[in-house]
Amino acid sequence: MLRLLIGGAMGVLLAACGGGEHIDDDLNAYVESVKARPAGKIEPLPNLEAFERFQYAAGNLGDPFKPSITGKGMSASGKKGAGGQPDMSRERGRLESFPLDSLRLVGSMMGPNGKFALIRTNQNEVFRVGVGEYLGQNYGKVLRIAEKKVELLELIPDGLGGWEEHPTTLEVNE
Repeated sequence: MLRLLIGGAMGVLLAACGGGEHIDDDLNAYVESVKARPAGKIEPLPNLEAFERFQYAAGNLGDPFKPSITGKGMSASGKKGAGGQPDMSRERGRLESFPLDSLRLVGSMMGPNGKFALIRTNQNEVFRVGVGEYLGQNYGKVLRIAEKKVELLELIPDGLGGWEEHPTTLEVNE
């Protein structure tokens, strides 16, 4: 009985799909009306200018992503460790734990033992610093204190086992 019912339902569905020719008539009429329209005008492609080829002529300079080395352990300047060595045996000061760009010069003052700079950390602590003391994480030694600036000499690793001297200045931000 169930087979007969399923078979009848399938027959009705197939008959419904057969439709007739009147469905295709609408589609055929639309396609014919579209084909009968006049063709549109297509704009021509723009004229392109000739591309000038650039010849890169720095091939003899070497790879810019590798350090330039002239001899084993030598920097491009020919000096190994030209900037001296930091004193690793000395006790590091409190201001050497801060990056130099987080320290601000807020002023200077004259004391009985000479001129001092007032340095503010990013934690709003103010320290008094004299000539010969150290600032920043790159062994920055204070060389000179002026009214509105402090001159330092940092020792930065050169990547070849040596150190490079890098003069730096802290100035009062007004």
